[in-house]
Amino acid sequence: MWIALASILLSVSLGDLPLQNGGTIPDCRVTYRTYGKLNADKSNVILIPTWYNGRSEDLARYMGPGRLVDDNVYYVVVVDALGNGSSSSPSNHPTLRGGGFPG
Repeated sequence: MWIALASILLSVSLGDLPLQNGGTIPDCRVTYRTYGKLNADKSNVILIPTWYNGRSEDLARYMGPGRLVDDNVYYVVVVDALGNGSSSSPSNHPTLRGGGFPG
């Protein structure tokens, strides 16, 4: 039996992120997980966003040979949505906790 393990949670800072509604998320951070290996010409990347309230680790079971995405062939980047508790969110932002988070 093959069992996928969630890769480690990685994080990147986007700086101050201006929003379409005029708000800004200062020091916006996005978390993500990667699966597989990037090929030499970087042509095997697949980006998968999470759904509302979904988490990147929830998609680990879909990675692997014979599954939705074969991470032996593709380099998969699964990005956590803003507001999900891992990426910048009302629950974890140092200055915009609670009701101050722009939406």
